[in-house]
Amino acid sequence: MADHTEGGTEAGLAGIIFASALSFAHQGLSFSATAYIRRALGVFEKVMGENHRYRLSTRNTLTHSYLSVRDRAVPLVERALRNSWLLPENDHPVAAKVRMKLAAVADPNAQQG
Repeated sequence: MADHTEGGTEAGLAGIIFASALSFAHQGLSFSATAYIRRALGVFEKVMGENHRYRLSTRNTLTHSYLSVRDRAVPLVERALRNSWLLPENDHPVAAKVRMKLAAVADPNAQQG
């Protein structure tokens, strides 16, 4: 059977992975969607090159996915931070780790420890 898919079999599989990512995103599974989008992007870049429309479209979708995950992560980290103050010793290593995560989410350019 001849392969008429643009980019061959690998690109076709990347398309299936990408479609699965969109399905995850529609179900609210942002973290899974992001992982699948990254995988599809890697295949598209390898098979079709840096400037192909599939790669550009997938990179754009990945950007939106990262923003979605970040938006969902902030309330979770803020809640963990509030709870960290309830620990008997608020200088506990877990509390410090949560504070560092919140700083990283609030400022993606911040250094993580």
